[in-house]
Amino acid sequence: MIALGPFVLESILGRGGMAVVWRARHQEQGDPVAVKVLTSDGARNPLFFKTFRSEARGAAGLDHPGIVSVYDHGLVDDAADEASAGTLLSGSPYLVMEIAGPGTLTRHKGRLAWPELQGVLLGLLDALAHAHARGVVHRDIKPANVLVGDDGTVKLTDF
Repeated sequence: MIALGPFVLESILGRGGMAVVWRARHQEQGDPVAVKVLTSDGARNPLFFKTFRSEARGAAGLDHPGIVSVYDHGLVDDAADEASAGTLLSGSPYLVMEIAGPGTLTRHKGRLAWPELQGVLLGLLDALAHAHARGVVHRDIKPANVLVGDDGTVKLTDF
């Protein structure tokens, strides 16, 4: 068992260039969450660390149905480093977010009919307008940063 603060990591949801996203659960409440942890390469790179911190600050101030909610953040402690057999690096930052959608827009690329695509685009534009009105700019809009729910809802992540 790997614990990060009040959360227990369960399985890896995905990997990116500088982080790994885990499915996790709040230990007391049992609520499912996603926990994004900087990898060892990212944690040692000051630019990645700065970008991650900026994402946490910017996203935490947003409250929109088309943007993934940020709940908590922290640093990997020595116990989590040890429990993960070095997979998690002590001192690496992590971000706790809502679980949204079983996958990204990438898996739908080239497969959406215009009415569906139009709905996705309008949802994303609305979410971006919300962020921009609060001074937050998403600098990496791509299909992999758009989560799609089973019901077709879209949520922007990775600010």
